[in-house]
Parts: sequence; C-alpha cells; structure tokens
Amino acid sequence: MKVIKQIIRCLSLFEDILLLFVFLIFLITGIYAIYDNFLLYQSAGNSSISSDKSGGDDRENEKSIVGYMAARLTIDGTNIDYPIMQGETNIEYLNKDPYGEYSLSGSIFLDSRNDGKFEDDYSIVYGHHMENGYMFGALDDFLDEDYLAKHSSGTLRISEDLIYKIKIFAVLIDDATCDYFFAPGSRSNEEIIEHIKEKALILTKDVNDADKIIALSTCRQAGSNRRTIVIGSLYV
Repeated sequence: MKVIKQIIRCLSLFEDILLLFVFLIFLITGIYAIYDNFLLYQSAGNSSISSDKSGGDDRENEKSIVGYMAARLTIDGTNIDYPIMQGETNIEYLNKDPYGEYSLSGSIFLDSRNDGKFEDDYSIVYGHHMENGYMFGALDDFLDEDYLAKHSSGTLRISEDLIYKIKIFAVLIDDATCDYFFAPGSRSNEEIIEHIKEKALILTKDVNDADKIIALSTCRQAGSNRRTIVIGSLYV
C-alpha cells in the first residue's frame, strides 16, 4: 500500500510538472507572438522607408535601399509612400524589405514581368495587406467613394527626370487568378480597360486604351484568393 501511495504521489507530481511545462510553452509562445507582431508592424510602418528616397546599391548609409528600386510611389493624403522594388520573380520581395533584410511585411513591388521603367501600357504593383493602413492595407479605404474622391492623386517617381502623376479612377475586387490583371502582357490594354469597366465597384472617369494604367493590388484577407485592386492612370 505504501508503494502504491508513493507511485500516486510521483504521478501527481509528474502531472503538475507537465502542466507547468505546457503553461510555460503557451506563455513563451504568447510572448513571442506579441514580440513578432510588434516587429512586423514596426517594419511595416518604418518611417525610414518612407523618408529614404534613395535607390540603387549605395551602401554608404547602412540602411539605404539595395536591389532594384523601380520607382517611388506616393498617394497623397495616405500612408502609401514607399519605394517600389522589382525582383527576378514575384516571390523575392514577399518577405524582404527594400534594405534586403528579412521582413514579414515584405516590400511594395512591381510584377517581375512588367518593364522596370513603367513603359508598359499596363503595370501592376503588389503589397501586403497590413492593419492600420500600412503597406497596401490602405487600399481598402478606396472602396468608399467619398474617400477615393478625396485621395485620387499621387506621384510615381521613376527618376529625377521622370515623374508620373497618378489619377486614381477605379476600385474593384477580383480573383488572383484573373489574367486581365495578374498576367501583365497577356491581355491588350483595350481588353483590360473593358474588364475594369465591367468589374469596377467605383468608376470615376471614362478611360480609354490610350491611357497608361497602373494597378495596386492587395489581399482581401489572409488565405483569401480575392484581391482589392485600385486602378489609376499615369500621365506626365
């Protein structure tokens, strides 16, 4: 009987230790998740990215942008003021910031199939959907017609000598498999514009195939195949 009681006490002690161990795992996981979330949004809202207008491979400043910076995108009156990077594939900048460092919020980037100087009739730019309007989380705001009307202007700075003005004129939701938007070069500008007219939730001007088009795209929510797409025209 004494042996049985000792066994029961040992099992009870083991159970207490196991519960404590499980609790510590959950505690550590929770603390890490909070810390990771903090780093994620600190990276997404990194003011140095917004203030750093440099590009190319200048390493003189430790935090200067490296890799291929295609342009600088600014939408007036919003948090959107970011360098547009372009990789050899569309995977490269999903989790890499413009400084070449790992970042869950990634970078704003131009489709790898587009011309890096925005000479195509149609170009598409991607960004993660972040809360608080960071990265391309701000695109959801354009689903409100009044908001779009007040935030329809911006600039796309290719170089000191070439700065496009942006006029946002449409917003829509479509699937990531839609080749009108997500396979640049596979459709004519005329076809793309007709599709915009057909799918637009908001359309503020009569656009034609002479317009140079830029599309800004982000996920609707995690794991979703749906995309919010904000459409603008480029002009000098």
